[in-house]
Amino acid sequence: MLRDTPSLVPNAVNEVVRLESPLRAFGRIVESDTTLSGTRIPAGARMLGLGAMPPTRQCLAGTIEQVWVKAAA
Repeated sequence: MLRDTPSLVPNAVNEVVRLESPLRAFGRIVESDTTLSGTRIPAGARMLGLGAMPPTRQCLAGTIEQVWVKAAA
């Protein structure tokens, strides 16, 4: 499909990175006192965000849904 339609390459790359991100976590520093899900977080605290694919999607591992890979405009 990509060989026949090179205009799909940028969107295909974006989809692969979305599915298999090189970043599994990212850090942030809280700018002002805040509350998250009932937990007080003070300004200056370091936060770590993590992400994972939900187990319901594991059955599709190694596949790319064609609906996301549309020709570049």
